[in-house]
Amino acid sequence: MVSLFGESPTDQRDFRMGLAGMLAGIHSLRILAERGIASPEDIRISQQGIVDVLAQIPTAEFSSEQRAGIEDMLDKIWSTAAIKFGQSK
Repeated sequence: MVSLFGESPTDQRDFRMGLAGMLAGIHSLRILAERGIASPEDIRISQQGIVDVLAQIPTAEFSSEQRAGIEDMLDKIWSTAAIKFGQSK
């Protein structure tokens, strides 16, 4: 089995592409929250999918500190949605 976090150029490419996709998704949620378009529940459901995927990655390959940083971003996005939802024009 090839680890997405291995050392080969292909492994590194896959890791970077996966990370870019995840961060793009997180930032899309942030934009929806900041514009008041998505409800806090919509945001939480989307975020749970991200958290569930991260939970499948062994801690040796994705540290608890990295995971906590992403979860902190997600919590801030949810808080923004809770404040801004319904305020869009």
